[in-house]
Amino acid sequence: MKILKSLFRIIILFYSLLLIGMYFYQDHMLFHPDNTDIKNCFQSIDPRLEYNEIKFKDEKLRFISFDKNSKRSLVIYHGNATSVCNRLDFITKLNDLDLNIYLYEYPGFGNDTSEVNEKSILSNSSLFFQYLQTKNREQDFFLYGESLGTGVATYIASQSESVIKLFLQSPYTAISDIGQSMYPFLPIKLLLNNHFEMKEFAPKVKADVVMFYGGADKVIPNEISLAEYERFSEKKYKYFYPNQPHAIRYQNKTFWSDFKAQLKD
Repeated sequence: MKILKSLFRIIILFYSLLLIGMYFYQDHMLFHPDNTDIKNCFQSIDPRLEYNEIKFKDEKLRFISFDKNSKRSLVIYHGNATSVCNRLDFITKLNDLDLNIYLYEYPGFGNDTSEVNEKSILSNSSLFFQYLQTKNREQDFFLYGESLGTGVATYIASQSESVIKLFLQSPYTAISDIGQSMYPFLPIKLLLNNHFEMKEFAPKVKADVVMFYGGADKVIPNEISLAEYERFSEKKYKYFYPNQPHAIRYQNKTFWSDFKAQLKD
């Protein structure tokens, strides 16, 4: 009996330490910024590309722009563990369209020393979209969010009626739902400070919604993506790629064809 009590105490102690560690180090566990210097990664792609670092309402905004003076603009919100330098294929694949393209960079990513958390990302991304609206009046905006970026894109679309189409690649309902599916033995919802509650933003979106998701996605389960899809009330479309992993766009001609068709529609 004493051995069992001692074993139980050890388990409780280990579990408590695990909870404490996850709570205090969750930002480091959740966010994995790619610190590639985004000022110099695009020169060989297209001479029309430009790195921008500006102050807007006392906050720093950073992005790569492909400006065609079009009345239509596409804004890209990338996923975790990456940077805008890994999303230059949106330029090479879509440069034949009449479309301005903006690759927006989160604070703390792409060789930036700013703090990384949900509040800083949503605040900065909201200011960036305000800047684009001020700079490009009477614009039609398309937003593309990938993985973590689907929460950012949905948040922006829920605030603005100038977004006419919202593209989501592997969306989720909330970060806590993904975490709970990965760690069912932990009270993830009680521990998290970063929530990205897409399921709260989705009903407020007035834009058309297009979802892309892969059958071999090991990062965000399909059932979570589909649950989020159902929360949008406007016109919506979904594209399923049975054999594709989380990063569905790589070497996937069908995806780019589907994406282009929706951009032209």
